[in-house]
Amino acid sequence: MDPRRIHSDGSADGKTDRWRAVTVNRPPEEVSSDGQLPEPLAELGDRIEVQFRPAPADRGTEIHARVRGPVSTGLTRTAARIAGNDPRQQLRDALRKF
Repeated sequence: MDPRRIHSDGSADGKTDRWRAVTVNRPPEEVSSDGQLPEPLAELGDRIEVQFRPAPADRGTEIHARVRGPVSTGLTRTAARIAGNDPRQQLRDALRKF
């Protein structure tokens, strides 16, 4: 990879993952008790970043998550999706299950 294409955040071509979010109808203290990630997000461990925010109008908790570090694009991403190894798909599945 061309070293000029590595950005200060360590990502190639600036391709960091975007935040994905879901809202659950539970207060923040029920969603992330004692600072632990809820299952199945906990299964992804250090591979993801997670933020919790109160949902507007006291409608529960917003859970925002994204894959840490650079993400694959193009053919590499397609191959990972076909093989079931795309971390973004794993994150989407974990948010949906939660």
